[in-house]
Amino acid sequence: SIEFPDLKVNLVDFNLEQKLSVEKITNDLLCYDSAIYCFSIFVWNKNLLLEVASELKKKNSKIICIAGGPEVTANPKNFLSFDFVISGEGEIVTKNLIKRILNNDIPTEKIFYGKREALENLTSPYLDKTLNPKKYDGALWELARGCPFKCSYCYESKGDKKVEYFSLDRIKKELDIFVKNDIKQIFVLDPTYNVDKNRAIKLLDYIRQKAKQIFFHFECRAEFISDELAKAFSKINCSLQIGLQSASEEVLKTVNRTFNKKDFIKKISILNNYGIIFGFDLIYGLPKDNYEGFKNSIDFAISLYPNHIELFCLSVLPGTSLYDDANKLNLKYNTHPPYHVIESDTFSKLEIEKSRKISIACNLFYSQGRAVTWFNSLIHLLKIKPSAFFEKFVLFLEDKKLLDKDI
Repeated sequence: SIEFPDLKVNLVDFNLEQKLSVEKITNDLLCYDSAIYCFSIFVWNKNLLLEVASELKKKNSKIICIAGGPEVTANPKNFLSFDFVISGEGEIVTKNLIKRILNNDIPTEKIFYGKREALENLTSPYLDKTLNPKKYDGALWELARGCPFKCSYCYESKGDKKVEYFSLDRIKKELDIFVKNDIKQIFVLDPTYNVDKNRAIKLLDYIRQKAKQIFFHFECRAEFISDELAKAFSKINCSLQIGLQSASEEVLKTVNRTFNKKDFIKKISILNNYGIIFGFDLIYGLPKDNYEGFKNSIDFAISLYPNHIELFCLSVLPGTSLYDDANKLNLKYNTHPPYHVIESDTFSKLEIEKSRKISIACNLFYSQGRAVTWFNSLIHLLKIKPSAFFEKFVLFLEDKKLLDKDI
C-alpha cells in the first residue's frame, strides 16, 4: 500500500473438514501478530468464528475484530460483540474502515453498510494476486453478481433483481491464470450461469479454446437450456447443477419459484441427448410439501437420469423472505445454524427425520454409487419406485448400523 508502506495483509483460511479447535485456530491467527482481524461469517462457520473472535480479544484486548458476510448482513445488530460490523458488499467499505483505523480516526459507530459497487471498480483477487490458485485443489470463479429470481429461501430473495457482469477482458485474464497454474477444476459462483444465453455461449467457446483440460461446475436453470447452449456445454469438461427443489408446482409457488413440468422434461432431455453431466438439487421440508410429495420429487428426478442428486433439509436463513414469512407459513425451525426446519403443518417432525434418512440412502446408493446408467433399469425390473427402493435401503443401513456412518 502506498499510503501505508509498512502494512502487511495475510489471507488465512481454514477448512472445516480439518475439524480444528477454537484454540488451534486462535493460536494460529495470533502467530501473524496482527492488529486487525476481518472475518467472513457464513452459516457453516458462524458459531466457530464467534468463539475465535472472543478468544482473540481475551488474549489481546487491543486486537480489533471486524465481521462481515451473509450472516452479518442478515442481522448486523446480532454481531455487536465485534468491534465493527459490515453489512452488505464489503470490498470498498472495509478498505475505508481500515484506513480510518490506521489513521487513528477510530469511528464511534459500529455498523457500516456496504452498497452494490460498479463491478469495474473492484479488483480481481486473482489478477492482483490476493489469491494464489496453486494453493487450492480448485478455484472459485465469480463471473457476475445478482440474480433475476427471488426464491424466498435464498439470500438473493431481497436483493436487486439486476444481474451485473464482470468484463470479459477480466474474465479471460483470470482464465489464463487458471490455465497457467494448471488448475484442475473451477466452481463458477454465478447463481444462474445461463441467464444470458449469448454471453454464456461466448464464454464457453473461449473455455473450449483455452481450457479444455479444466473441469467446470456450473449452476443453471433448466428453462434457459437450449440446443445451442447444450451443444456449447458438450464441447468442454463440465457438469451442471440444476435447482429442481420440488416436482410440485404448488409447493414451488410458496417459495416464489415457477415450474413447468413438461418444459422441464423437454429441456433436460436436451442435456441427455448431448451426453452432458448434470445433477439436481431437491429440498425437503418446503412449505405445503409433505413426505409423500418429497418422495414424488425423488421419483420424478430419478426418471430424468441425473448423474447425481443433492438432497437438503430446508434452511430458514436469516435475511431471506422465507425467514420473514416463517410464522405465517407455520414453519418451526432451529434458530441456530444451519437453521433447519423442524416441522410444519404439513411436514411432521417424524417425516422430516424420514426424509433425512431417505436422502442419505439416495446419496449413498445413487450418487456415490454412480448408479445413473443402470438404476432405472433395476427399478423397472423390481417394479418399484425409486423412493420406495431407498426406503428399503434405509432399513438395510439401519440394520447394519451404517446409516449415519462415513462409508
